[in-house]
Amino acid sequence: MATKYANPRDKLVLIADDDAGIRQLLEVTFQEEGFRIEMAANGPDTIKKIQKSAPDVILLDIMMPGFGGFEILRKLRDGAASDTPVILLTARFMDEATQQMIRSEANVKEFVFKPINLHLIRSLISRLLNTPPPKTGERLV
Repeated sequence: MATKYANPRDKLVLIADDDAGIRQLLEVTFQEEGFRIEMAANGPDTIKKIQKSAPDVILLDIMMPGFGGFEILRKLRDGAASDTPVILLTARFMDEATQQMIRSEANVKEFVFKPINLHLIRSLISRLLNTPPPKTGERLV
């Protein structure tokens, strides 16, 4: 029996990262897959976009101006997006114990360390949103 996938055009990905180059690369990557995209460059803008747009998944940089990913995760706990899956992006090393502590947050589904493996992140989004598997190819940013 064939798997019934969700249409990527019906799914909104929020890319929250203070690095414009990473935001743009992820935007192009997910647009190629057919997803709708919202972007934010800092903590306050991220919260506004979450409240306004109700994304289906959030790619969230841990370190951003205003306030970072950890503060945003705390704010998500009690809001309408309390069950929105989050993939954390970070360039910082975290030991396994720290990763496990953060993974205990209900929204956190995975960590992606920079440089970002685009095939990995596309596969994670596909799995979380039940959309068709990504096109092949592997790039790092």
